[in-house]
Amino acid sequence: NLPLHDYVFYQIIAIGGFLISTIMNQIFAGKITMINLIKCGMVFSIISLIIFVLFYKSIMIVAIALCVGCIGLGLQNGTMFRIIGKLPVKSQSMLFSLSTFIQIVIMTVFIELTNKILTYFNFSLQSFVIACAIFNTIAILMTFKFISKNTTRNWQ
Repeated sequence: NLPLHDYVFYQIIAIGGFLISTIMNQIFAGKITMINLIKCGMVFSIISLIIFVLFYKSIMIVAIALCVGCIGLGLQNGTMFRIIGKLPVKSQSMLFSLSTFIQIVIMTVFIELTNKILTYFNFSLQSFVIACAIFNTIAILMTFKFISKNTTRNWQ
């Protein structure tokens, strides 16, 4: 078990990735295409996955891998919401709500499955890394499918 101050420290490292991705989204918005920004996020996600697999025994490296993964997720997610905001539909609020709902359902399922994996393996760091690697791979594959279906679109 981690002391609370260690847990908070690792959370700050991991969640700091979302802050970094927000800054990156602001810097690159309008300068590179949205598809390339999503691809950049995928690169961060793949790097995160590699770090998980190679350094699964060190909690500090796992926290850094989570930070890198959060950068990737933030770049992908933020860009996809910008794409949704530019779609010519009558009810963008409905579209944003539906997209958010779908994300929440997917994340809830992943969290519950992660909890089952962690419970089965007695909440070890390695079981957490296995769960993260599995769901990171699924997210990468889903994003790759999205990119492959939308490469011809000219989103700015």
